[in-house]
Amino acid sequence: MNHITNAKNTFITASDNTKVLKETIRKYDTLINNLPGTVYRCKNNRNWDMEYISHGCLDLTGYGSEEFLNGGMNFFAITLEDDRQQIWDRVQKSLDLKQSFNLEYRIKTKYGQLKHVWEQGSGVFDTDGKPMAIEGYIIDITSQKKAERDIIASEAKTKALLQAIPDMMFIQDYDSNYLNFYEPEHKKSVLLTKEIIGKNMKDVLPPKIFKKVRKAQIKTIEDKCLKVVEYNLNVDNETKYFEARIAPLNNHSLLTIVRDITEARAKEALLNIRNNALASASNGIVIADAQQPHLPIVYCNDAFEKITGYRKEEVLTKNCQFLQNDDRDQEEISIMKNAITKGEGCNVVLRNYRKNGQLFWNDLTITPIYNSEKKLTHFIGVQNDVSHKVKEQYLKDQTRKILELIAQDQPIAIISDKIIETAEAHFKDCMVSILVLNQETKTLHKLMSPNVPKDFSQLLEGLRIGPKGGSCGTAAFLKKEIIVPNIATNVLWEDFNQIIEVALKNDIKASWSFPIMSSTNRVLGTFAIYSKHSRKPFPAEKEIILDMTYLTSVIIEKHNTTLMLRENKKELENYTHQLEEKVQERTKEVMATVQKLVESNLNLEDQILVATLAEKKALASETLASAIAHNFPNGFIAVIDKNFKVQFAEGEALLQLGLKQAIFNGMSLDEVVDFSEELK
Repeated sequence: MNHITNAKNTFITASDNTKVLKETIRKYDTLINNLPGTVYRCKNNRNWDMEYISHGCLDLTGYGSEEFLNGGMNFFAITLEDDRQQIWDRVQKSLDLKQSFNLEYRIKTKYGQLKHVWEQGSGVFDTDGKPMAIEGYIIDITSQKKAERDIIASEAKTKALLQAIPDMMFIQDYDSNYLNFYEPEHKKSVLLTKEIIGKNMKDVLPPKIFKKVRKAQIKTIEDKCLKVVEYNLNVDNETKYFEARIAPLNNHSLLTIVRDITEARAKEALLNIRNNALASASNGIVIADAQQPHLPIVYCNDAFEKITGYRKEEVLTKNCQFLQNDDRDQEEISIMKNAITKGEGCNVVLRNYRKNGQLFWNDLTITPIYNSEKKLTHFIGVQNDVSHKVKEQYLKDQTRKILELIAQDQPIAIISDKIIETAEAHFKDCMVSILVLNQETKTLHKLMSPNVPKDFSQLLEGLRIGPKGGSCGTAAFLKKEIIVPNIATNVLWEDFNQIIEVALKNDIKASWSFPIMSSTNRVLGTFAIYSKHSRKPFPAEKEIILDMTYLTSVIIEKHNTTLMLRENKKELENYTHQLEEKVQERTKEVMATVQKLVESNLNLEDQILVATLAEKKALASETLASAIAHNFPNGFIAVIDKNFKVQFAEGEALLQLGLKQAIFNGMSLDEVVDFSEELK
């Protein structure tokens, strides 16, 4: 009975143990199958045939545990070929040494995904110490490997950046203690890392610089934003300039990047010198960007502003052709365009216009600028206002031609037309009129105005001079220039509504009239400029008008003198004719008297009486001739007898020719030394 009872108790105990074992196995199985990765037991062969593998193999490889256990799949097959041999070698070596192993290798999942795995395992040995199996654990480390690669790449990138940045870097805490330091290897060290790590900045930098940098650090901590401070240090007896950029790194430290700006400072100083030199140059200088399609101006100096009248802000980003206005029909512009297209330099003198519309002659030199890669980057234009020089030469040439016409005794119409041509060529949108004054009627009449509209010119014909006689009438009356910038509103034109209406219809806005004065300060007429723009003449233009006015006075005076000489010649011819008639009449009378004496055979006393009468008549004839001679301008009268002796000589020209003392009555013509043989 006891035996039965003992057997029964033993059976009950065994049954309880089985239950405990099953529960333990269940717990371990649950634990193992819920681990990330997979737990295995495999044979020590090339295929690593599985005797046991947890359900985690499905997530890891895509294959279920049944596929591994029934031999349908093995770890050798899913391991990358490049990794298989090294895995075998390392596992066998660990088994020989009876040590555990850990491996990293790559597998290809059922779905073709490449994964990095980490495996740790050890051998199971029999009583003879021979490996019976291998037990271990495999997990997916793909994400960790990616993170490692990213870290390595980031470190490489950071290292490359640090090597490329030519700056020193400091990490300091909020109390200015140096925590870390970096300085490029190629840079000569200013502060040694070993000397400053752990030190406070006040013990490293000079007091003055420390205070300056510390102040910037405090502002950075307070404002939580970047601050920049510059300072200089004496390094090897040489002053070095530095720029420190201080930025918050985190809540307890600062990052400071220090750059050596000594070379930049030197370049900046040199650039300032060059800029000052450009700015103070007397020539206008512009720089255009040749890399932009329309060549915009990127720089101009003060002289350019002075020459053109444009301010910098009005010029920048524009093309220089705006200085040409609408005056594009110039050969020099084509020369410039051709040179710019070819990237070459050139020099031209062309017409440009200031902001106020005034023409000026621009001596322009264009120079191309190429960079180190021989690429055209900019054009530099150097401008020189040569208006005065060009105008001087032009006026000199034109004045010479006008004087040649005067010397050639050309008609006044031809010469005045040349004067007008010269003036109108010099003044843009202007017309010239020359009026002459009738001294008796005090009215003005057209001498020449080829380009002044006919209807306007006709209304000015016969204009009477006076204090409110428009521009020309007033100028002639007051003997001074009259400048009217706007004839529509000027008081001098208020009595000439019809003329104003016609002027405006013909786009005539301004009138500048100058009196033409003779050498004796008499008004000869007016020289007038009519402009299509409401403005006054510029000082240089006024000088030209005065020169043209003077030349006009010369030709008018010469013309008047020629007319006077013609009248005097006509009067001289009349006097000569009258004298000849008187002399012939008196000669006939004398001859008749002599004939009577011969015929009547008078006695001596009668003859003396008759001779006395004849002498008186001769004296009377001589007195008449003398009176005629005195009233005979620019000539003289001489009576010569048949023996070529001078019987009488009187006249103004004897004094002018210096013959008054050289010719006297009774002198033979051969004795007059001042007469040529041909004249005698």
